[in-house]
Amino acid sequence: MCNARIALVRACLFRLSGMAVPLLRYRWVPYHSFCWYFVDVQQTNRKMKFDNPSYQETFDFVQQNPNAVLESIPNHLLDLWTVKDDKATDHPYQLFMIMHLARKEKSNLALEIGVKQLNEQFYNFQIFMQLESLIREYAIDVQKEEIKIFDFANYDKKKIALAKEIIQLSSQLQTI
Repeated sequence: MCNARIALVRACLFRLSGMAVPLLRYRWVPYHSFCWYFVDVQQTNRKMKFDNPSYQETFDFVQQNPNAVLESIPNHLLDLWTVKDDKATDHPYQLFMIMHLARKEKSNLALEIGVKQLNEQFYNFQIFMQLESLIREYAIDVQKEEIKIFDFANYDKKKIALAKEIIQLSSQLQTI
């Protein structure tokens, strides 16, 4: 980093915390697709607290159930995490970012993902959320393979394609 940028980062940290802090304690964490914020690494070793109850509940659920399968998601969380309208993607996207943060904090891995890859993972996650919503809404008894819902990077492309086809077919049937 250039000296001016370091000075700016220190100024931001000072302004955010109200005191001078060493830069090594902080790292960048995604907030939204184009925004990043600093999280105190020492703070993340303790349980993170969010003012927003849906953020906290999402974070806690992922922390407590890192290997959760699609069927195990409670209905109210499924409803929170699913995009209902193309114009209302902000809140589910923010919750998706919280899921990433919770997974990375649980495994102590560095968060290294590009915006394009993150958006693709969010899109695929939404496909599974919509599929599960359809199955629950119409009480369809379907035998399906378990999908580890928080293993975003390892979703099976064949399962994604099949889920998309089912959702499209359902949409076509609803318009008839």
